[in-house]
Amino acid sequence: MQKLIFILSLLCCAKSQAQWSETFDTANALNGYPNNDWIGWMVNGQGQLQTHATTPGFQQAIFELPSLDSIWEVSLFVRQNFAGSANNFGRILLSQSGIPDSGGFNQSTGATGLLIQLGNTGSNDQLDIFWDDGSSSPTWLGGGFNIANGVYGQLRIRWDSLFQVGFQDNDSSEYFSVFSSQSISHFIPQRLVLQAQFTISNASNFYWDNLYAGVPFVPWTPTSYDYRSIVINEIMADPSPSKGCPEVEYIEIFNPSETDSIHLKNWILVNTTTENPLPDTWILPQQYRIICDVSDIFQWSQPVIGIPSFSALTNTGDSLTLLDAMSNVIDIVHYHDHWQSQSGALDGGIALEQVNPFLSCSNRNNWASSSSNSGGTPGTINANYNPIPPNEVQILDWGIDPSGAIYLWPSLPIQMDSITITTDSFSEHWPIRCYSDSAVIVPPINLTTGTIIMEDVAFCNHLFEENIELNYTIPHASADSLWIQEILFHPQTGENSFVELFNPHDYAFSLDQLRLSNGSDLPKNIQYHHHFMPANSCLAITESIPSIQRTFPKSIAPIQHLHECENMPYWTQSAGKVILLLAQDTLDIVAYSEEQHHPILTDYVGKSLEKVIPETVQSPWMTASEMMGYGTPGMINSQHWWNQSTTPKWGIYPPCFSPNGDGKDDFIQVQIENESPGNIVHWYIVDSRGIPIYNSPSHWIAQEGKWIWDGRNNDGWLCSPGLYGWVLVTQDVKSNLLPSMKTFVLSP
Repeated sequence: MQKLIFILSLLCCAKSQAQWSETFDTANALNGYPNNDWIGWMVNGQGQLQTHATTPGFQQAIFELPSLDSIWEVSLFVRQNFAGSANNFGRILLSQSGIPDSGGFNQSTGATGLLIQLGNTGSNDQLDIFWDDGSSSPTWLGGGFNIANGVYGQLRIRWDSLFQVGFQDNDSSEYFSVFSSQSISHFIPQRLVLQAQFTISNASNFYWDNLYAGVPFVPWTPTSYDYRSIVINEIMADPSPSKGCPEVEYIEIFNPSETDSIHLKNWILVNTTTENPLPDTWILPQQYRIICDVSDIFQWSQPVIGIPSFSALTNTGDSLTLLDAMSNVIDIVHYHDHWQSQSGALDGGIALEQVNPFLSCSNRNNWASSSSNSGGTPGTINANYNPIPPNEVQILDWGIDPSGAIYLWPSLPIQMDSITITTDSFSEHWPIRCYSDSAVIVPPINLTTGTIIMEDVAFCNHLFEENIELNYTIPHASADSLWIQEILFHPQTGENSFVELFNPHDYAFSLDQLRLSNGSDLPKNIQYHHHFMPANSCLAITESIPSIQRTFPKSIAPIQHLHECENMPYWTQSAGKVILLLAQDTLDIVAYSEEQHHPILTDYVGKSLEKVIPETVQSPWMTASEMMGYGTPGMINSQHWWNQSTTPKWGIYPPCFSPNGDGKDDFIQVQIENESPGNIVHWYIVDSRGIPIYNSPSHWIAQEGKWIWDGRNNDGWLCSPGLYGWVLVTQDVKSNLLPSMKTFVLSP
């Protein structure tokens, strides 16, 4: 007996909670009501049911309601863009039994119920409430609220301790009581019926939305949600040319919860500084919702949220922030086109996808180009989805400024207030400031040179027990010299240029005040965070590390020799200048030109110029080696000649000659002393741009050789005064090539 009572109580509880709603969020929402003839109806760009007739007449839509309890509420948004008349009015009917017709409730079928008239001759321009028992004339119960200029707001019919009809105008936050009574016989509606009578001028001027039937609706109050309870999961900033997805900009959001639906009422999507309010809608557990401009919603079959005047997504990068109704940050993404990991993605049509939306935090390392053949997976699971939490994290890059502050760029965000640091055999807690893609440690002691060990670092709420060790040296803020030693000024289409610097000193050098300029535009800062160049090393500066890694796959430079900056100057593709500045002081100037490339080349795209002798200011420049893919960013130059003291032993005399016929130093000579007889020697002369101007034939030598040059090129013309290089290439018996070069001056 107790078991039976328990079952009955469950059934009663289920009945009292029965409810139904329809928000017309998708273009195919009407398919769920096949008993209606939907000719002359549409779901518009605002996600509303709208008449869309081509002739004057009458239309009716019927929605079956669930089994409501004795206490119930029916509410809906209604809009009529006209003043009511005998031929233009709307009706809301709650049928107790039977199916109404154009006259209200049909007497022949015994249909009865409540009828609310929205506009009519003699209605005194108000909402009128009738009870229709199926007779020829319904009984007027009462009315109110002026609708002389149309209807625009939320209508609510409620039965609890009394019968009530209220209307909340679009400009109001409160309901106006249209009618209330305790004398109306209790009834429970079975159907909600929407009717429209119109002339051709108003054939598309009826709108309905947010239909609800169930327990009396509790007034909404803002709810505070946790960070990443909803995630920004996919971004299509550059949809053209399309690879299969609709050719529109969109953002996809995802609810990672398995149980909780989330109400998006009063939520805001912020695009940089532009606020885009989200409509009053829900996102179900593990549901995807596409956000796009309201004019583009009909291009989707998946659940979509249309936003009027949806702010454009910048192709090169933007900041997207999702705020809940309490203005809490729910998710934030500072995306950049550098995040595109797929070759050709910068040409358009490929979305950025989140790899694991279930992580409690995320940064650029959790994003990648969509691998879908369609260029994206809007409304469905991402093509790059990987639910396995990372079991390895790493510090991708780090920096230290001259004051000793340490900057970390981890593969996943660090989430800590303090961190255990071991240095010089003692441990202590240092404060740490954490951001979405970086963290800053400000040591409470003065650092100079040494090793720090970070213990028990928490990444994305996961504690990793493996220690992280950094060997540091406080970088200098100034230096006697730094120089430019490689330039890619004409990158492949859709890829990025780079400038490589070299630090010849035995100490690290801070990049804080370094800037690059093209001589025409304002100089650009090399960094927006505190990076440094290690001692005796090179550093390639670019706007996109993945781009130059794609362009030069043979260049396997460690990540610490590659550096991303936010903006590079524009390098003209035929000729121009690269200027390296330390604050306002010029450290190096390089004038480049396509003519400096090897003369056999006809295509200079994607090929860098390398400085032949880095330590020499007036060194020639040459095209990077084909064997290295025409570029060596972050590595020793492929055209780095042997030092002038390197074997085989050879020399030139005099270092400055003048072929003017005065009988003094009219030619220059070279002599080689080779320790391995039988080698083949080939030599040629290059000008200051590295272009060969004179070639000698190959020579088979014994232990030594000697040659002279009279200052004339291959055409017999006397060369102009300037800096030149004598390039000597020896080939030993094992076919090993040993190039070397010495510079000299040709004077008038």
